[in-house]
Amino acid sequence: MIRNPVLRIAIVGMYPSHANQIFEGIMRVTASLADALAILPETEVTVLTPHRIRHFLKKTTVQKKDHLIIKRMNYLTYIFHLLKNNLYDVVNIHGVSLFTALALIYQIRNRQNRNTVYTSHGLVAMEKQMGYRYSPSMVLFEKLLIYFSHSITTISSRTGQYILQNYNIQQKKITVIGNGVNPDLFKPAGRVKKKENSGQILFVGSLLPVKGLDFLFSVLYDIQDPFIMHLVGKSTPYFESLKTKYQALFHQKKIRFHGAKFQNELMKMYAFCDFLVLTSYYDQFPQVVLEAMAMGKPVLLSDRIGSSDIIQQGKNGYIIPYGDQNALKEKISDLLRHPLKCRKMGQFSRRVAEKNTWHNIAVQYRQFFPSLHRIKNS
Repeated sequence: MIRNPVLRIAIVGMYPSHANQIFEGIMRVTASLADALAILPETEVTVLTPHRIRHFLKKTTVQKKDHLIIKRMNYLTYIFHLLKNNLYDVVNIHGVSLFTALALIYQIRNRQNRNTVYTSHGLVAMEKQMGYRYSPSMVLFEKLLIYFSHSITTISSRTGQYILQNYNIQQKKITVIGNGVNPDLFKPAGRVKKKENSGQILFVGSLLPVKGLDFLFSVLYDIQDPFIMHLVGKSTPYFESLKTKYQALFHQKKIRFHGAKFQNELMKMYAFCDFLVLTSYYDQFPQVVLEAMAMGKPVLLSDRIGSSDIIQQGKNGYIIPYGDQNALKEKISDLLRHPLKCRKMGQFSRRVAEKNTWHNIAVQYRQFFPSLHRIKNS
């Protein structure tokens, strides 16, 4: 019996150092994807992740997690590792940093294989203009990753459009593969008894200007139906200024701030609330959208969020134009006034989430990788 060749994949990026670490953003995606890829047949996955900067000369540590190998490396050892020939069939790079940009050494060293894939989770060049703090070197690293990687995957079609608008590359270089969710972990919790007879709205994310909270709060002033808006995230100076501006909403406890939450605490928030609202000016594919959907909740998103790729208007949520206060007010009021409709939309959300599992996303990556070059037997 002839066996299929084993595909050797290196995932380059941040990976949590311990199980109880609060991790979010790109690290959360990288860890979930690596874990899902590692259990696929004929697939061997190694994660290359850096030691902390203060451990510059620390020796490589190797951790085995089920079928996954995690190598924590200092930069010098990492560079020598990348200079070796034919260690991997595919090098999949996540995030923008010196560590991830150095992975291009493997592309340069093994040019005949054409096997580096950069996964873009957002655009540094744009985010810097929107108030995110990035050094000039980060913009340079992003350019290197976009221009010199053989292929690019993006987590949403909107991310791909941003890259084409800002960089002179061909569209055929970009492939869209979204984020996923673990439906066995995030699942409907059944009816949760509420102490107050009010609709429960949830926001989860970084409390930065780009998230559109000013737009959201201004609309909440005009909502006549009883509601409580729950905010989950780390406080920022921007958020503190909003608390002063909209102090009446906070004083009346219509807006309640809960700070950052561990995953098990966040799951309780999903279960308790009726629907998720994200009104960002710029956002790619927030994990919280799929998590809320997997928990059986409809989502209300601005049209600037890449997750709109998986929203069917009126079936599992609503997409509203960013800045359109009337549209946002109308859709929030609709979900508050029609709890049965809200629950039915949440059921459809769950079905959509079940099609966007990390297993299915990993299969898409696994099928995409061999198209890059001819796979050799390991």
